[in-house]
Amino acid sequence: VLSSFRWGYMTTQIIGGRLAELYGSKRVYGLGLFIPALLMLLHPVAARIDAKLFIALRVLVGVFEGVTWPAMHALTARWVPIGERSSWVSQTYFGSTFGMIFTFPMCGFIISSIGW
Repeated sequence: VLSSFRWGYMTTQIIGGRLAELYGSKRVYGLGLFIPALLMLLHPVAARIDAKLFIALRVLVGVFEGVTWPAMHALTARWVPIGERSSWVSQTYFGSTFGMIFTFPMCGFIISSIGW
């Protein structure tokens, strides 16, 4: 179940960069966040119906979200001036790592305190 997201995610890495070049980084990145957000609303229903349906939904979320990082690279190449790219990329991409550092322990604490 946990790896099913990654199986879908890795299928659209190369495609995501090309889609961002053809259709625009903002559009691809936006849809790469919006569609998985909508699909996340279906997770409780899918989990109640069947475990295989839940896994398939996780793969589908990965497929749609897999375009986000390549779209960010295309966005960086077009919008950030060359002299500022290295610092911008390091600061921006560190934000995702920094977010995980705080949210993973916080989620564990919330789950254990609620009794899930």
